[in-house]
Amino acid sequence: MHKILLVDDDPIILLQLRRMIHWESLSCELAAEASNGKEAIELIERYHPDIVITDISMPGIDGMELIDYIDRYGDRMQVIAISAFDNFDYVRRSLKGGASDYLLKHQLTEDVLENAISTAIAALRVDGEASEYSIQEKREHLIYLLLHDRHSQRQEELKELHMEWLKGSLVLILGRMDTKNVTVNEDAVRILMDETIKYYRDYLVIQLERWNYLLLLSAENKESQEISEIVEQIQRNVKRFCSADMSFVVSTIMEQCENIAEVIRKAKEIQKEHDFHGEKAFIAFMEEQAGTGIFRWSIGQEERLMRCLQAGEDMEGLFDEIFTQMEEKAYSKSQMQVFYVEIMTLLIRKMEEHDLEGERIFGEENPYEEYFRIGTFQELKAYLTEKFRLLQEEIRRVGKIASYSGIVQDAIAYIEAHYREKISLSVIAEKLSVSPSYLSRTFKKGAGMTLVNYINQARMEKAKELMNSGRLSLNEVACEVGIYNYNYFYMLFKEIHGVAPSDYTKNMGG
Repeated sequence: MHKILLVDDDPIILLQLRRMIHWESLSCELAAEASNGKEAIELIERYHPDIVITDISMPGIDGMELIDYIDRYGDRMQVIAISAFDNFDYVRRSLKGGASDYLLKHQLTEDVLENAISTAIAALRVDGEASEYSIQEKREHLIYLLLHDRHSQRQEELKELHMEWLKGSLVLILGRMDTKNVTVNEDAVRILMDETIKYYRDYLVIQLERWNYLLLLSAENKESQEISEIVEQIQRNVKRFCSADMSFVVSTIMEQCENIAEVIRKAKEIQKEHDFHGEKAFIAFMEEQAGTGIFRWSIGQEERLMRCLQAGEDMEGLFDEIFTQMEEKAYSKSQMQVFYVEIMTLLIRKMEEHDLEGERIFGEENPYEEYFRIGTFQELKAYLTEKFRLLQEEIRRVGKIASYSGIVQDAIAYIEAHYREKISLSVIAEKLSVSPSYLSRTFKKGAGMTLVNYINQARMEKAKELMNSGRLSLNEVACEVGIYNYNYFYMLFKEIHGVAPSDYTKNMGG
């Protein structure tokens, strides 16, 4: 009987799979079920299934990582990937990672599933008996177990793998490729790292995930200067032979490696802080600390920002000053969070004072959650500068509208509420109980443009906001602003904003 492990975070899918498989006719039995990748790995080690049927998208360790684990350590095990996403990259990566088939959930039938399982069983027969793992594979597997706190470091196993040094003092070095747009063989990078330090007796280099490498090094009888030189030499060799930049985070001396997973987590946090400041090809040491305390802007700076807002003056110089202060003292992203909350609260308070709609400034964003999405120091500065510029524009726009006569204000309010619909001069005139000619004259005199031009401008501003969100196609954006002829939408957008819609979205991505 062939043992099958089912893996999906949706219990309904697990139930469906269990019912769809013709267990007896296929000579199969259910080994176990798992709801995530971590649980699946534990069950694989316990039951050693022949076939794993796994979802791709799962919390924690996802299907791709599980497939990679099975490809490395699963010997003859066959994998059938299932997914709700008809995504070529998912298909390519899963099959390249070792999956024997990729099935879409919405196309899954008993026949499709039976055919995939039959193919996997045939592959099991062809593979024959399992071959022995290499020493390197066994070492990598041991480290993988340590990363998930599931290894007891038995002395006899460490001795067999010549890794008794794990019981002594260690240094963990987390390396990451910064240059990802070059043709670099990731295995070649690992081999190059290995070759650079092969004269050291006690070490291990493994690839954790794409572009990320882990170097464990015995710290016995090694000075910190010597460890620094090792990392610098690796960095130089990768640059020389692969024409690529590589960054490293070096841990403090560890006593054994029970807490290796926590050290890696801290190392990745340090990577993120350096990324936030736009740094590449760095070597960071865990004992180094960023600036102390939290960043607080001055009362004078807050008052200047308020004056600039009210007077319609440029605020870029003030933001340059504030962010230069942060940069000089190397504040971390977490140390800037109080400042961000304060300045965002101020912005929202000003919106409320002027009775402004948040959608015109933030779209569908939650401004407080956006802080955690922002990846770099420069992105944070650009985000705040842009939001206060939009606030300034809205204050000016609302103030200008307030100076218009009642009928012009009423017409603008109607346009704002109904721009998605088919509206025209005659439609608005009827709603306001005035003649079209009177509305046309009054509106042009008050707003300085024709009512039709104002409708077009309002629609194109809304279109730009929707395009900034990145959630809709250009055709969908056009329909959302009440224009169902894309060619006409294209012409209007280019006329008003000076750039074609497609070019505008490309510039946003760049």
